[in-house]
Amino acid sequence: MKIRVRRAKANTTNLLVGQQYDVRRQGITQSLLSKWLSCRESARLYLTGLTTLQRKSAMMAGSLYHDALERLYRRAQAAYPDPMPGAANFQLTVTDLLDSMDDTPPQNAESIQETEQTFAMMEAVLPGYLEHWLEDFTGGVEWTKVEEVFRVPAPGVDGVFLTGKIDGAFTRGPKSLWLFETKTKAQIQGATMDDALPLDMQVQFYLYALSKITGRKPRGVLYNVIRRPQLRQKKSESSAEFRGRVHEDVKARPDHYFKRWEVPVSVDEMRHFERSLSDMVREFVAWCDGSVATYRNGNSCLRPWPCSYLPVCSTGSEAGYFIRDHIFSELEV
Repeated sequence: MKIRVRRAKANTTNLLVGQQYDVRRQGITQSLLSKWLSCRESARLYLTGLTTLQRKSAMMAGSLYHDALERLYRRAQAAYPDPMPGAANFQLTVTDLLDSMDDTPPQNAESIQETEQTFAMMEAVLPGYLEHWLEDFTGGVEWTKVEEVFRVPAPGVDGVFLTGKIDGAFTRGPKSLWLFETKTKAQIQGATMDDALPLDMQVQFYLYALSKITGRKPRGVLYNVIRRPQLRQKKSESSAEFRGRVHEDVKARPDHYFKRWEVPVSVDEMRHFERSLSDMVREFVAWCDGSVATYRNGNSCLRPWPCSYLPVCSTGSEAGYFIRDHIFSELEV
């Protein structure tokens, strides 16, 4: 999908009247709800379509990894129960995959360099991922959902729905349904995964959606985490030599780069989240209807990283921003 850039116009209203978002027509995504819970002014600016031209390196890398894995798992789903074509030739499969990816052209020289570096790292990392989790691609896993867009009724308010895209879901036997959630991280802290799940709104949001889509209670979530290489290119190394060194490190330490945790979820946990989600939805819809105030939450400006709208709020300038064509561009094909 190509980005059409047009000049962002100043918008000082605290209401959503006249803006391009309609909660009853377009629904609520997990990322929007999380943004609103963090800072209502940030959510308002997001819903005007205002978007920074500068993408954070980690976010860009995560997006590219996500696009590549989507293509790989769609192939695996289409081939089930047989092996994905070419799955045994890991390097060739990944090279062909990356060559086929039609990414949105970067906006500046810095983005071009970051994109090239990310593709080089993916070419070094993904063959090891394929080999390490070979069962995913050779008919050993029954994928029931891969990057599926959903629309399910939202609890709390009639006529409003939740929307989003599930990374994946798979079954183990007739009664075991699991959510598949992929993350790319520079650091992996697996010890907190079990404790964090009951409070992880993103995962609970998708577990709720999966239960509504399938009519079944998910057994839990399988966290699939890929560690982004932290090796640095030496001055004496060419790009090919550096990529080869990363590839060898991944091959030598696959357990360092690829981690998975199964985290079961109980019926009580899902019911508790649904009650909380119902309250969030009611308040969010009231805000959209103009009966709840908009304000800046200064505690969120730098947590966990600088807000993309920090320059707008601090200086009033919208230089370096554009208006995106779709409210939820991540759901567009």
